[in-house]
Amino acid sequence: MISPGYIAAGFSNFKASGYSEIIEKLSQMRESYKTVSITFTEGENLLDIAKKLEDNEVCTADDFLFEFNKNQGFDFENDVDDNGDMFYRMEGYFYPDTYEFYVNDSAGNVTKKLREQFEKKYKTVKAKIKNSGMSLNEVMTLASIVQLEAASEDEMPKVASVFLNRLDDPDTYPMLQSDTTTNYIKNVIKTEADNTASIEHYTECYDTYKCKGLPAGPICNPGMAAIKAVLEPKKTDYYYFCNNLKTGETFYAKTLDEHEENLVKAGLAKKK
Repeated sequence: MISPGYIAAGFSNFKASGYSEIIEKLSQMRESYKTVSITFTEGENLLDIAKKLEDNEVCTADDFLFEFNKNQGFDFENDVDDNGDMFYRMEGYFYPDTYEFYVNDSAGNVTKKLREQFEKKYKTVKAKIKNSGMSLNEVMTLASIVQLEAASEDEMPKVASVFLNRLDDPDTYPMLQSDTTTNYIKNVIKTEADNTASIEHYTECYDTYKCKGLPAGPICNPGMAAIKAVLEPKKTDYYYFCNNLKTGETFYAKTLDEHEENLVKAGLAKKK
C-alpha cells in the first residue's frame, strides 16, 4: 500500500499530503508528458512554423523564433553565412518533416530536436554543396525559391537551371525576378519588421526585382528535392519560365519574346 508523503518510484520526487493531492499531482505529471505530432510541409517559412507550434501548444511563437535564430552549437551552423542582411538568420535551416513534441515544452528543447534533424539531412548533401561552388546559404536560398516557384518536384531541376543560368550571366540578367521573394516581403518582413526603416532595408535585400542576384537569405524552408535540384540541375539554355496556375504545366523560354508567348499560353497574359 502506498502511503501519503514522498513518492519517487517510477516518477519524479514530490510531496503530497493525501491521496487526493497525489492523484492531482500525478494527473498534472501525465499532462506535462502529453505529446503532439505536427507535420510541416516544404515551403513553410519560420513565421508559419512558429504559429503552428503555438497553435499546438508546444511553445510560444516568439520564444521559438528567438531560440531558433540563435546558435545551438551544431556543426552545420559554422557553414551558415551571417551576412547581416538576413531577416531571420536561420530561415531555410528547418527541415520539413513530421515531428512529435511535448506539449508546453521549452523552445530550446524544440529547437534542439529540429537542429538534430537538419544536421542529419545536411550530412547527406554536404559534400555536394562543398563541390557546387556555392556557399550553404546560396544553395539554401536558391532552393527556397525553387521550392516555391516549381509546379512540381519533377520540374524543380529545370526551374533551378533557369535561375542558375541567370546567375551565371549577371550582365544580361542581373535580377532573378521571382515573385516568391515579393510574397516573403509582404507576408513576413512587412508584418514582423520593427519599423519603416527595417522594412525598407530588408525589402532592398530580398526583392529580386530590385536587388542583383540572390536575395540575402532563404525565403522558406525547402525540402530535399529542391535542394538536390539546385545541386543537380538540368542543363538547359532557358532564362525564363512560367506556370499555368490551373493545369500546373510549366513553359520555358530562351528569349523574352518566347517568354511573352508562353505567358499567353499559360493564361497569364492576353495576346497582343
